[in-house]
Amino acid sequence: MIIDRIIERIKRKIEPNMCITSRTTPVIYFGNYEEARACTISLNPSDREFYDAGGKLLRPARLYSREDFGKRDDEELTESDAIKVKEACDNYFNKEPYGNPYGKFFDPFDIFLNKFWKYSYYHGTCVHFDMVQWATTPPWGRIRQDDIKNKLLDSDLPVLGCLLGKKFEVIFLNGSKVVNTLSKCLNIKESKQVMFKDVKGNNHVFTGHLGKYNEAVVKGWDLFYPYDVEDDHISRNNFWEAIKNMI
Repeated sequence: MIIDRIIERIKRKIEPNMCITSRTTPVIYFGNYEEARACTISLNPSDREFYDAGGKLLRPARLYSREDFGKRDDEELTESDAIKVKEACDNYFNKEPYGNPYGKFFDPFDIFLNKFWKYSYYHGTCVHFDMVQWATTPPWGRIRQDDIKNKLLDSDLPVLGCLLGKKFEVIFLNGSKVVNTLSKCLNIKESKQVMFKDVKGNNHVFTGHLGKYNEAVVKGWDLFYPYDVEDDHISRNNFWEAIKNMI
């Protein structure tokens, strides 16, 4: 059963020398997996899900840390610990138990997912996955050792595959690394150049990708949203409109 796979994954200890952020727990997903009709997929959780800019554990917290359970990095979580971690992931966008989403990343998604497709993290119709469920320090893009990245991917991609066994209407792939890693298993057969205008009227070109998986439409792009698209409503609106119009 999928719940057994989820609990097994969450219980894992933090392996040493793998750039996994200390004292954290795996983020199996963000949001209401059971009710979601769409999903977004990115690289891995930010360490800001657990720590503030000064390097202190967030209070109020977004998610459980190992400290909350009195566990060291080299200790596995218990089943009851893992159930609490899963429940915090389920309720990440709700007011309870924590209610402190990382809006800098999720809100720019939610605005346009809701506008163009009527999906929303906050309404429980969209859930977010990552290819790797651990937060890393340094961030993924600054990890220089490819062997570490490959080991983390090899460990966690089967879990993502299990989660994608649920039927979704649309699967959104965020960024070239995600598209390139998942292109074969998500049956991406078409790539095209797509253009959108920024707030100043300048043209920006990116590569869009289309596929089909388990009855879901797959849409991907090679930019890493939201950080690779200018922080203004017009640019981001035009970016998402270009994605919606990919057929």
